[in-house]
Amino acid sequence: MEFGKSNVLVVLILGELMYGFVGLFSRYFYDLGMRSVDITFLRLFTITVVLLIVILIAKRELLKVKPMDLVFFVSFGVFKLLADVFYIFSIDYIPLALASVLQMMFPFYIIVLSLFLFKEKIDLKKLVAILIGFIGCTLITGNLFATGKIESMGIVAAIISGLALSVYVLGGTFSFKRGYHPATYLLFSAMLCDLIALPFIQHDLVIETITSLDVIPLILGLGIVASLIPMFIEVWSARYLSPTIISIVSMVEVVSAAVVGVVAFDEVLSIFNILGIALVLSSILVINVRISIKAQKYFSEHPEVVERLKKEYGPKDSKGPNQD
Repeated sequence: MEFGKSNVLVVLILGELMYGFVGLFSRYFYDLGMRSVDITFLRLFTITVVLLIVILIAKRELLKVKPMDLVFFVSFGVFKLLADVFYIFSIDYIPLALASVLQMMFPFYIIVLSLFLFKEKIDLKKLVAILIGFIGCTLITGNLFATGKIESMGIVAAIISGLALSVYVLGGTFSFKRGYHPATYLLFSAMLCDLIALPFIQHDLVIETITSLDVIPLILGLGIVASLIPMFIEVWSARYLSPTIISIVSMVEVVSAAVVGVVAFDEVLSIFNILGIALVLSSILVINVRISIKAQKYFSEHPEVVERLKKEYGPKDSKGPNQD
């Protein structure tokens, strides 16, 4: 409902901030000798196991999926895997900062795709918010061309990664429109994506890691705190927010990752990094103001909704047991 969008936006921001902790856990697993595909498999495996247990205990009907829709889940699972694989591939050919920024172009792709798939209107505030956020991400990641070689293969791979990521984000909206619960979409897309990645992982190392009691807290942190919870919030928010707004808010992840780098790894923020963080947060403010204005307009045009909310959630007179 329109009047609830601001609250949904706050929850989505908190969820996207949690994505920034991926690097905190990933560095530990890299030190164990794991590759990016191994860590991705570990994240998705944890999501699959935890979600499956919760659904079996709480609501088994969420496991019901139409056979034809399995193609839908496989497709979006593949796009999620492609987004990660092409991004990892790109950083071998171009600087990490450039790869990150090229991937963060996916909100622009979502605008175009949403225009045709969902007939979503493109207004000036959305474009301004995306542009501000994109410039902010560029400043946060640093000098794009300062170090490293630049090859066209890497640029193409990073762009494909952003495109694949945009399709995966749209999957949340598709799943909602097809009547599926966010948990159903996450479970099947993660499980099928994991099956696709299975042949490419270091099996002995992954098994050894999963069965190590000392590492389990870190696995749960990576899989639940930095993956499952924010991914669930992202898919859930598709019920209330457009794909374009979700993609704009997702840029907060870059801010969170930068802050985690400073706190956990003693990384230093330059004045340009700080300016970039301010710009990304400003892009969210533009969206929030837009939602607030629309909410005020909705309330002014529907006073009966205000009265109903006051009756349902407003203060109620209470009487003691002896007051008649």
